[in-house]
Amino acid sequence: MSGLRDQMKPIGTIITLDHLLGRVMRNYKAGKITFVYADEFALLFQDEDTGKFFSNLWRRIRKYNGYCTGATQIIWLLWTLWLSRKSV
Repeated sequence: MSGLRDQMKPIGTIITLDHLLGRVMRNYKAGKITFVYADEFALLFQDEDTGKFFSNLWRRIRKYNGYCTGATQIIWLLWTLWLSRKSV
């Protein structure tokens, strides 16, 4: 992802997250539990489309016997983005 230009990063991120969902679904069909750890996941919400995709992905992973953990050091960014979207 680091080699992508700025305008290509959101689409690259969505493709990567979609692949992750595919892996979770395969594990579900095989009777496996999947643990997903998202480090610095607040950065995914800087782009609105990526943030929406990740929010939906988080819910879908749980439906397929997956467990999600998100870690971030910049919780204020999530709070700010959440507040700005609630006021629209």
